[in-house]
Amino acid sequence: MSKIAIGLSYALLAVAQTLHAQYNKPIGIWRATVDGVPSAVLTVGNDSGEIGGTLVLYGIDRNTKAVAGMEIHTLVHPKFDSNTLTFQVRRPNATMMTFNVAFTTATKAQLHCVSCGVDAPVVELAEDEALPGVAPIDQK
Repeated sequence: MSKIAIGLSYALLAVAQTLHAQYNKPIGIWRATVDGVPSAVLTVGNDSGEIGGTLVLYGIDRNTKAVAGMEIHTLVHPKFDSNTLTFQVRRPNATMMTFNVAFTTATKAQLHCVSCGVDAPVVELAEDEALPGVAPIDQK
């Protein structure tokens, strides 16, 4: 192989890795529902150059199957590695909960409270779809 071909191969590999990293990040709005009722909304951004965001947890009344309350949290110590986002949130009583979000596809993820005990459910998240007729904002 010539030096030019080798150099071009390395350049293409670097571009591919950059694009993979750019599109493999969990930036966006992710929603979960239980029986058609909102149960969680995860927003993730990187405005400061670091991943950050919020998690809204909805309390669901088991009798009426309706939202009975909500807690809004800022992500604390968020870390994104490969396809998993790990973070903590501070509850109103000052205790911390630790969550993992495994991004299974480009539009699906699984939210799990790893500090909530062995019976904590895994909640399916779906990326929020863009509004009809509204183009996404370029995130360069």
